[in-house]
Amino acid sequence: MSTSFKPFADESATLELSTDTKQDATLTIENRLDAVEIYGSIRIAPDAAGRAAAVELRDLMLAIIERIDAGDHPTTPATTVDTVANPLGN
Repeated sequence: MSTSFKPFADESATLELSTDTKQDATLTIENRLDAVEIYGSIRIAPDAAGRAAAVELRDLMLAIIERIDAGDHPTTPATTVDTVANPLGN
């Protein structure tokens, strides 16, 4: 797994997994403070590229499980809302 991807650590990290050199099939993993979003598709064949993708996916799932079990993550993203005056004067 990419060492820069830490589950639930930020709102910007993205990881893409693909075994297709044309990247027609890509699994995208997006980090959030309150969730990890996984979408897309990936083809894992019984070859070296498929094995590497499967190992990376396994390592990612284990890292997610470890963070959940540790309980050291926010349950909702920290947000602040600033109130501003209506520029239209209404």
